[in-house]
Amino acid sequence: MPVLNSETELGTDRTAWEGPEESAVFRIAQLALLLAAAEDNNISMTNLDRLAYFDFFASNPFIILDGESTEKDSRDRLTLHLAGFTDGQVTYGSIGHRFATRRERIRHDLALLITHGLAQVLPDRYTITPAGAEFAIELKTVYAEAYRVAALIVFKRFRGLSETGLRMKAEKLLGKHWLLIDFLADITTADTTPGGVTAT
Repeated sequence: MPVLNSETELGTDRTAWEGPEESAVFRIAQLALLLAAAEDNNISMTNLDRLAYFDFFASNPFIILDGESTEKDSRDRLTLHLAGFTDGQVTYGSIGHRFATRRERIRHDLALLITHGLAQVLPDRYTITPAGAEFAIELKTVYAEAYRVAALIVFKRFRGLSETGLRMKAEKLLGKHWLLIDFLADITTADTTPGGVTAT
């Protein structure tokens, strides 16, 4: 099984710790967890946008507690608290910017997983490999377990949404100001289908 044991190996050597989201090792481990959970729950990651939405919301799960169902929100909030998440982990004014940043990085992070044999590109979706699934199983930290719990909640809430429905839901949850960042970065014109990402 491939071993990811250093930032240097991934070409992301840095002299100062800037937080987990700045670490490529952290991000690709998280992405491996998501792809493994998606495979286990029959969720297809058909393009990079879907992958980025699910990854971001699983990392910041309180964002999806949108008030449409008080009972569901209360149940999911309790589940997230028991898993170790806290409501104050995201500054809501920065949500759109943080999502745009994560979305920009998702292609690179997925390519790293593919390069290390932990993910693969199929004609209709991105998915975990057997080695990637084994790698994800070995991630047994408190955060990894909490992330799995959050991913399941995201899957349940978004499972039936079409691409358009998911984008509209994301716009509602994230605010539309991130779309300007998205446009200026020229991300919307990029090929985000499985054929558009390859290992480099």
